[in-house]
Amino acid sequence: MKHQVIEIGFAPSEEDCAQVGAEDYRERSRKEMKAFRSQILRHYPIPHELQEQGKAGIQTSSVSHDFGSYRELVLSFDGTCEEAWKWAMLVEEDPECAMLTWDHEAQRELGLCALVEEV
Repeated sequence: MKHQVIEIGFAPSEEDCAQVGAEDYRERSRKEMKAFRSQILRHYPIPHELQEQGKAGIQTSSVSHDFGSYRELVLSFDGTCEEAWKWAMLVEEDPECAMLTWDHEAQRELGLCALVEEV
């Protein structure tokens, strides 16, 4: 097995998110990454056999930065397994645009629904 990772970020790319150094960073980033991971898996579920065999998944990675460390999600997969590679490429390409903005379920999970409905 050749373990490979692809960085996919910590929240949808077009959304405001927790900022390193902010007082609420740790708690907010944890909630956002949990919601983002769930959102990605709603659109691009890991094939059962790949998940069972540990050949593909979404994991949290810690990265050092000038202003402190931050966490982000990474696709983790067996680069020698064609099906795992195909799943990772599908997620990275994001043909459903699921990684641009929060979907309704993630908004509800993060308590953003009331804010969206008021606008």
